[in-house]
Amino acid sequence: LSDIKELFTNRKDIFLCRNNPQEIDSEIRRIKNSQEELDFVAKSGYELVNEQFNEISIAKQFEEAVKGILEPSEE
Repeated sequence: LSDIKELFTNRKDIFLCRNNPQEIDSEIRRIKNSQEELDFVAKSGYELVNEQFNEISIAKQFEEAVKGILEPSEE
């Protein structure tokens, strides 16, 4: 969950809740009754994922990781 919180913000681009049936049920019911919030979070989440996890972004991250392995450290 902490990795998710580094990338996403609750109720901005994702819906998060504790892993228990009562809280999951409560959050689903709350979201169901708030179409405006659901639309906002859906749009924001879609934009974030398309920005951060597209082919170019992933390729750049991969390139940096490979460089870090292949290039000697400056110690």
